[in-house]
Amino acid sequence: MIKRTQKPMKLSATPFGNYDYSFFVLVIKTAYSYLTLLRNHT
Repeated sequence: MIKRTQKPMKLSATPFGNYDYSFFVLVIKTAYSYLTLLRNHT
């Protein structure tokens, strides 16, 4: 059970390869930053 929880989580994006959780969080944070920038600017 412990060994299974220590395995890093991978996300599969077929044409782009595999990504880990930290990259996914970075993409979401960046997208949210751009969204708030656009909403406050217009």
